[in-house]
Amino acid sequence: MSHPNIAGVQSYHNNGGMILRGPGAEWQGEYPRADVAVYDTLGRQGERMLPYYTYLVIWSGLYTVHGGFIDWTNDGLGMLSFSNELWNGGQYFNSPALVEQQRNPNSPIAGNTAQLYFDDYLEFGDQYVEWAAFEHPQYGKVELGGWKKTQGRVPPRFMNEELCHRNMAFSLYQADQMPQMRAGETTVEALGGNVHRVRVELTNVKLTPTILAKAAENNVVRPDLLTVSGSGVQVISAGWVRDRFRPGATQLIDQTNLSRILVRNGHPGNQTRVIEYIVKGAGPMTVTYDSLKGGKASATVTLR
Repeated sequence: MSHPNIAGVQSYHNNGGMILRGPGAEWQGEYPRADVAVYDTLGRQGERMLPYYTYLVIWSGLYTVHGGFIDWTNDGLGMLSFSNELWNGGQYFNSPALVEQQRNPNSPIAGNTAQLYFDDYLEFGDQYVEWAAFEHPQYGKVELGGWKKTQGRVPPRFMNEELCHRNMAFSLYQADQMPQMRAGETTVEALGGNVHRVRVELTNVKLTPTILAKAAENNVVRPDLLTVSGSGVQVISAGWVRDRFRPGATQLIDQTNLSRILVRNGHPGNQTRVIEYIVKGAGPMTVTYDSLKGGKASATVTLR
């Protein structure tokens, strides 16, 4: 809460081998299409990085959750959020020969017998306790034994390093795709009478938008700010260029103070947009794009 610039979350649980995203309950409805596209790209890459893991929506792929952590961070804080269920029992059977036999109902090591096989030959009996008599102070003679309660829920010790490394790598992949604004090419065209047309390329070089569509709907992340500074500069009009590769009309911005424009929907991921200003004056002019989750990008031109 004290760091609203946080743009992504991964919450670790066990077990099941899942990369889960919201919504947690069906009644909440699906995320906006633009957000789903980003989640799908990240989640499917996670499936490639994490063998036996499946990318799922919480309510439809697992169970209904009301008011869960992932709903809060995505819907309430505008953070792109995953809940990762660590460890999948299928990882026990990484040997192709063992997988084939485990799935064959006529195999001597099919089903639960395959887990015993794994325990006998790779964990040396560590996870299964042989049944033995025990004198219970209340119930008398009973038997204790069977699988340890952590069996199937946590990886064998010798597989911990791979599990941690792969999940760490997926977390770093998501972190690398958090929004990052950059200023690109700038142009200045003199129109006469000390009036100029100034264009500045603004690029989000990463996959995640500076403001998720759901966050914009819920108004939980402050708008991005597009500002102009320069003591000798007066902004007459401003707008987004419809096609930066061809001359033509711009989509004019209807705000009172064009030196401080609110960009309420943020900047999409992996896209370049061009802002065009018609200004009057002379001297240096600095255009700054200030995004809470995507950082700042600035470009300075000189008006002559």
